[in-house]
Amino acid sequence: CPFLGVSKQYDTAKGMSMAVIFVMTLASFITWFVQHLILVPLHLEYMQTIAFILVIAVLVGIVEMALKKISPSLYQSLGVYLPLITTNCAVLGVAILNVDNGYNLLESTFNGFCAAAGFGLAMILFSCIRERLALVNMPKWMNELRSMRLSRLRWLCGCDCLRQSARERLPGRRQARCGQDFRDYGQCGSSRRRSQGRQRNLPR
Repeated sequence: CPFLGVSKQYDTAKGMSMAVIFVMTLASFITWFVQHLILVPLHLEYMQTIAFILVIAVLVGIVEMALKKISPSLYQSLGVYLPLITTNCAVLGVAILNVDNGYNLLESTFNGFCAAAGFGLAMILFSCIRERLALVNMPKWMNELRSMRLSRLRWLCGCDCLRQSARERLPGRRQARCGQDFRDYGQCGSSRRRSQGRQRNLPR
């Protein structure tokens, strides 16, 4: 979610990258202590995911309060994507991978920092590409292709309108034809009755 929602501008992407680096690095550092000093001695390894999510949520709350005081404009530009770092799979996944791979404290912290730096670098590069595409002029062949697509779309819409109007006129034509047939039948019946009456009145 933050990768697509915050990468429209370079400044917001840079702010989100810094927030992710801070949260992921400290989460890797703190979760190592939580795992080896609390969960393992108390045999609570099954609560690993819940404990790690609580640590990440606390760190995200700290980042959110700090940004709200230090840079309100950046806080408003990030919007709802800043609290969504709590549910980011990358942050929780790095913390769990550190434990599963048996990294020590230094290795866990370094792995979290490198993963967050890679995430931030990808977000910044993507934001630069999106800003470049938004400011650059379209090539001539793309404008021609766009005009061809618009003409094709107009032609299809015109055909659909003609079919719709034909369908709308068709029941009226059938009704008028039925009425004409009924009138023709009535005229034929009346002329037949007149001819029969004349035949009866003729002298034999």
